[in-house]
Amino acid sequence: MKQSYERERLILLCTIIPNSKYFLEKTLNKISENFKINNNKVFVLKSTGEEDKLILTYNIINDDNIKYRDVLKSTFQVHRKKDDNVLYTLNALNEVIIEQNGEKDSSYKIDWSSHRNSLLIVRKNEDGQEKLCKLPTILYEIIDLEQK
Repeated sequence: MKQSYERERLILLCTIIPNSKYFLEKTLNKISENFKINNNKVFVLKSTGEEDKLILTYNIINDDNIKYRDVLKSTFQVHRKKDDNVLYTLNALNEVIIEQNGEKDSSYKIDWSSHRNSLLIVRKNEDGQEKLCKLPTILYEIIDLEQK
């Protein structure tokens, strides 16, 4: 019963860092020092669209006092569509619905297959307007923090 309670408290976080061993080690240290990581696993993804970036994903055990952006600035909560391996923010989800449906509709069924193996986020363009950004991803490495 305790395990299901903890599952309900899990938050999937995503941290985008420069693609370098130095930043990876520094970020992994911050993650392990500041968060309770479920299964001690950090998934390292490479974006085929932004080669100079690594995308780290990991489940933390939710603690209402955790301010994860204070620890790692380029960190945000994501959700995952497992069947198509899609990571997305809620803002990106809304943009996908508008893109596919023409309007915001919470009952709309998304075609996730067109976003397979990607991270969907919203970024501001040069005009300051928010725009859906799709970063194609591949799994680069799975790091076990206990063995690090």
